[in-house]
Amino acid sequence: MTRRLDFIKFFVGADVVILPDNDQAGREHAEMAARALKPVASRIRIVELPDLPRKGDVTDWLDAGGTVEKLHRLINLPPRSASSPNGDIRRVRFPPLRRAGIG
Repeated sequence: MTRRLDFIKFFVGADVVILPDNDQAGREHAEMAARALKPVASRIRIVELPDLPRKGDVTDWLDAGGTVEKLHRLINLPPRSASSPNGDIRRVRFPPLRRAGIG
């Protein structure tokens, strides 16, 4: 297990944004990564990208017209809904891009 957590040292003090796949396994993996990083990261956000197909991921979002600029704007928008069941870890959901004025 120690070897699997070697990556943590690269996130000390980091502002982490996790983009999970759009399915249960993706959300669970995002939560697992967030819990592992919680002791060292300064902030952790799990951002669920809008308009993803089921099981879609960030590459699907980019293929559909998403850009780095749009991603930065999404990350900086106030979330429509957020919960923090894990303390400092925040799950963020956004409306579809067109309604957010980004699409």
